[in-house]
Amino acid sequence: MIRKLLLAAAAVLVMSCAGDSVRYSPYELQVFPPEVQEQIKNGEVALGMSQQAVRFSWGAPKVVIIKDDIQDAYTEEWVYTRLRVYVTKLVFSDGKLSGIISGAKRRRPLTSLGLRKSPEQPPADAGQQQQNAQ
Repeated sequence: MIRKLLLAAAAVLVMSCAGDSVRYSPYELQVFPPEVQEQIKNGEVALGMSQQAVRFSWGAPKVVIIKDDIQDAYTEEWVYTRLRVYVTKLVFSDGKLSGIISGAKRRRPLTSLGLRKSPEQPPADAGQQQQNAQ
């Protein structure tokens, strides 16, 4: 019985921590300049932020893409999605945020939605009109 209560309490604790909660402690923010601390607290990202600051602000990305085709800098793209539709890519060069690609929509092919255009069909009375014309 006690074991079940402990498991239930642990489940409630885990579920309460699973939401959009604070991802940092006040002590961890002290290493950042005051303006970056405010951006993190407000859930904002800005060019020049470190990867750690972005992680504190937005949390872990859904996908990380490492770009090894760029010679000059180590580049990563972090992909965040909202509502499974809106995609934001954050581009990091040598650990600093260097680009934000926001608002891109993930598109599904029309065939998967059942919206593929069917070929045009002539009207039902078109055959009768042709016979009357002859």
